[in-house]
Amino acid sequence: MSEEPILLEVEGLGKVFAAGNALNRRPVHAVADVSFRIARGRVTVIVGESGSGKSTVARLIARLIEPTAGVVRFQGEAYVAKVRRRELSRLRRRVQMIFQDPFGSLNPHHSVGYHLVRPLKNYGKARAGAGVRGRVLQALEAVGLTPGEDYIDKYPHELSGGQRQRVVIARALIVEPLLLLADEPTSMLDVSIRMGILNLMRQLRRDRGLSFLFITHDLASARYVGDDLLVMYAGQLVEGGPADDVVERPAHPYTRLLLSAVPDVVHNPFASDRAPTGEPPNLAQLPTGCHFHPRCPQVMEVCKRVAPRRVELGGGHFAACHLNDMDYAARQDGTIAQEAGNGASRRKG
Repeated sequence: MSEEPILLEVEGLGKVFAAGNALNRRPVHAVADVSFRIARGRVTVIVGESGSGKSTVARLIARLIEPTAGVVRFQGEAYVAKVRRRELSRLRRRVQMIFQDPFGSLNPHHSVGYHLVRPLKNYGKARAGAGVRGRVLQALEAVGLTPGEDYIDKYPHELSGGQRQRVVIARALIVEPLLLLADEPTSMLDVSIRMGILNLMRQLRRDRGLSFLFITHDLASARYVGDDLLVMYAGQLVEGGPADDVVERPAHPYTRLLLSAVPDVVHNPFASDRAPTGEPPNLAQLPTGCHFHPRCPQVMEVCKRVAPRRVELGGGHFAACHLNDMDYAARQDGTIAQEAGNGASRRKG
């Protein structure tokens, strides 16, 4: 992993939502015990299926929702449980979010200029006569909307999808954050313009030293922009490490199955892997043991009973799978067999 200073540290992050009605409340474990770090100037990507908890992690970091457990540290400053308003404002000046739907995140009744001036006022960065319009024009041109004068007075419906997403990125950049949380910023764009947004992110990282947490279900995009890759399933991180290591030497069956879906049958060494059967689990009724075991092509009996632990594989690469920790799996399986025997003896007695 990188030797750059740690910008963001997430430790034991968890979120449980309540589902159902007042008479039948069920806990939904959207995120469970998620831990990772983002170094200064690095792009960390979280990949996984819809419903895996990726977007929830980003919203927890941005404090759009409150965590049930865990701590988020930004530049060493811890944010736990309830955060005071002043602390929250300080965090959001340094951590900004880019949402998935650019049209939904812009107010159709206001101009592009209004959307960029607003955060300057909210965070005390706009003063009368201090060249606010000039700063807005600079922000627009920094994201490729040139000349800025052609866009500043337009409304969202007058822009294309790619232009709207660039406005959203400019709005996030104008308060000069250190970390951008990008929640599937290209998923609602045409394929022809996705590459432009991805290249813009790479340019911002290179020119400004920005860090990114990039949320996506597209492994091709993940490898293109990411330095570090985290794989998420059913609210948990199942694998992570340097992007090239994870893609070239996947250590978890779920990662291999994601890679098998990448449409490159000529060069994809995982294309012959069997696709997972069934559906992602109900987060209100998670399977025992490893949550992936009902769909895993390499499932063992121990997987159905014992949750795998996180194993360090070297070079910052880790995975949570019994296949990488067979000694532990054998010990746990033996313990289960012994407990089952003891239970049978007690019932006979």
